[in-house]
Amino acid sequence: MGAIKKLVFQILHVLGLYPSIYFIRSPFKIYEFFELLKDVPRSPQDVILDLGCGRGLQTLVLAQRCRRIVGTDTSESLIQRANQMARILGLDQKAAFECRKVEEYTFGEEHFDKIFSICVLEHIPHYREILSLLYRYLKRDGQIIFSVDSLATIQDPQIIEKHKIDHHVAHYFTPEELASLLKYTGYRDITVYPIFRSGYAWDLFIEGIRGQFGYGILDSWVKYWKLKKEEEACGDQATGIFLVAKCRK
Repeated sequence: MGAIKKLVFQILHVLGLYPSIYFIRSPFKIYEFFELLKDVPRSPQDVILDLGCGRGLQTLVLAQRCRRIVGTDTSESLIQRANQMARILGLDQKAAFECRKVEEYTFGEEHFDKIFSICVLEHIPHYREILSLLYRYLKRDGQIIFSVDSLATIQDPQIIEKHKIDHHVAHYFTPEELASLLKYTGYRDITVYPIFRSGYAWDLFIEGIRGQFGYGILDSWVKYWKLKKEEEACGDQATGIFLVAKCRK
């Protein structure tokens, strides 16, 4: 990263404008992030795991209000970029990024107060084993908060197949299946509910599948506020494109 770009990020950080989830180039991911945080109590003493952190933007956002956070991903290049940004912003004492799979974790049991994951589990064929491993790493009464793909409102099999291939999806979840799996693994206080239920979300998602979800920052902001408004108007509609799960050990 060039010196000027680094300086820009440092200035934005000093002004309290970065890191911010609004800098992610996806209206879906902005909405999803706020939905995951909704009604989740957070403490400045929390030790957090962010499973499948990618470039780590959401990890750095969470880092500002916790004691310690570890972001993990299987992409070495993304982890390098995430660690670089943590150093640029002076957050590297609170946020660490590691390139490893869940099976390669070396954390002690009952290590984390919270585990976050944004649409990762559906890409892992052995997702049952992963949920069991995460259960071990979660402290007693700790909370796991995550989202997964469902595509319950997408009826076109060709669209589903394209999404599955393009985004390497191993499994689409139903609310009943996911809740049952979490209960079987040992989790309690389980809540599973759909998001992206509106017609606007459906249109935007289909457009994204066909266009590889390519958004600019301003475009993401405009679409996010429209998406938020339409989702709030959905009432109790029981199906959606993604699922959110929140539960405790």
